[in-house]
Amino acid sequence: MTMAISTKTATTKMSSSAEIATQIKTLLKPHNDEGLDAARLDELRKVFASLIQSNEFSLERTPTRNSSLPLSSSSVQHKWHAFLRTSHKKFLLQLCDRVESGKRTALRTLWGVVATSPTLSSNSAYQVVSTTLLRLLVRVVSRLPTWDKSIHHMLQAEFLQPYRDVQYYTLIATVTIANEIYKQGTSVEEDDQEKQVQAERLVQLLMLIPIPTSQQELDNDDGLLFPPPKNAVPERLHEDDNAASDDSGGDDDDDDDATVASTSSVEDADTNDKPEQHKEPARKKRKTVQRFAFSQLRCHHRAWSRAWLAVLRLPLSTSSLKQTLIFLPSKVLPNVHDPLHFADFFMSAYDQPQKLHSVLALDGLFLLITKHGLEYPGFYKQLYKLLTPSVFYVKYKPRFLRLLETCISRNELLPAHIVAAFIKRTLRCCLQAPPASILVGLALCSNWLRKHGETACLVHRLPPIDSDGDGNLRDAFDSETDDPEQAQALQSSLWELEALSQHYYPAVVTMAKSIGREDELQTPLHDITDFLSHTYKSLFEQERKRKSTKKFKPSLTFVQPEGLFLTDDVFAGFLSSRSSPGTAEEGTNE
Repeated sequence: MTMAISTKTATTKMSSSAEIATQIKTLLKPHNDEGLDAARLDELRKVFASLIQSNEFSLERTPTRNSSLPLSSSSVQHKWHAFLRTSHKKFLLQLCDRVESGKRTALRTLWGVVATSPTLSSNSAYQVVSTTLLRLLVRVVSRLPTWDKSIHHMLQAEFLQPYRDVQYYTLIATVTIANEIYKQGTSVEEDDQEKQVQAERLVQLLMLIPIPTSQQELDNDDGLLFPPPKNAVPERLHEDDNAASDDSGGDDDDDDDATVASTSSVEDADTNDKPEQHKEPARKKRKTVQRFAFSQLRCHHRAWSRAWLAVLRLPLSTSSLKQTLIFLPSKVLPNVHDPLHFADFFMSAYDQPQKLHSVLALDGLFLLITKHGLEYPGFYKQLYKLLTPSVFYVKYKPRFLRLLETCISRNELLPAHIVAAFIKRTLRCCLQAPPASILVGLALCSNWLRKHGETACLVHRLPPIDSDGDGNLRDAFDSETDDPEQAQALQSSLWELEALSQHYYPAVVTMAKSIGREDELQTPLHDITDFLSHTYKSLFEQERKRKSTKKFKPSLTFVQPEGLFLTDDVFAGFLSSRSSPGTAEEGTNE
């Protein structure tokens, strides 16, 4: 009787499975219309999602034979699961092809597949994000032909922003995909360009991930795609996490190392230590908190570091390199265990011949030197090389001058001859700079002279007269060299201040004359930020709105003109010759 019921149940399942199989075969056929094709793929996603929810289909495990069913029914069951697995692979291939061709609806459908296809943890206690599907999604995102605002918003708002577990496993998947790209050959130039595009997409994807900054932030955030049950025991660290700890090579917070330790193990440890507590009564028990890998700050930061290090090995385009150099100092370095792992990347960008990359790398490199103990002897030599008149005309001038002020002013151990070389070179650049940039340069030199008092001799020393007796001034400063050690700035003088005191703009004259005076020592240091916002337009508007207390108008020339043109000008008699015939004609008419 039991066998008859089982056979009847199996027959019913087979009939329903046949209907589902027919539906899947129909939905797997592509459609020429783009809208109907997108609807077909989304309907196919719903079919597989219902099968996964009813435990009739699984992506990660092979179904076992049911002993209560006849051998023929078990064989049919295996064929059914093989059909589902093959059909699901075809479905994913169709989705990937459409995403790589730029179909946004296919990308949203693929994310729906990830969101409705969880897998069991290693201890089968709870559901987690399928790392296989997530790697597929990250791989497809790296091959997107374009990256516009709609894709940016979709990935950020629907995919990454709401779910901490998705963020964590996406970082792990990014490491895998970046390593795959890195291992590919670069024999053809087109392959190298394709690598740059893939690296750019991975950089853009990583920039969308909001990395947590504290454990409390993770504890208070309950946004998980697949939240585990309250009584679930955390599984062992993911293999990638263990590799991350090996790569990081560091001893992280000891309190977080016990990822898998249960409360009972902590109590046992405390029990074993009881005899020793008589010797050390002040010793306190350490309470271990059970947390999943995606709920640990340490795991997030290690995955964050590994993902960025893996992507930075890839060939980056110029735009990606700029974005990365700006993003890393503020978002990545403060949230990784060992920021010195990024030193090679910053140093290689800093030593590049393109000044823009060197300027952008300056921020992160100085952060590593001052806060993390990086030794880079050639840092100030390269910084000195970047200080040229062209810097005062480019759009990244505020960023560079702000960092230049930080590098010189905050390092009080700089030798006097190095500081003097920067002062001299800055003033030389001011001689060829616009008024707004001259004000910034003078403010920098004023701060450096007051910060490093041993350079005050430059202000009060007069340049020696050349020995040939022709009256020319000889400057010991070598303006051609790019090495501040060889510039001989301390043997020179700041004659440039005298030249700038003859400038046509009054503010420049006033500031140039104030540098080196005793009353300047009583005033606070200049805030460079106040000067960086100045432009030709702002200075003009400032002068135009200023109310003059003088009763006479400001002079515009050195000599009062007698006419529109000077007497020795080629057009001097042009107006008089043009007006004489008219005058004679008027007299005749009268």
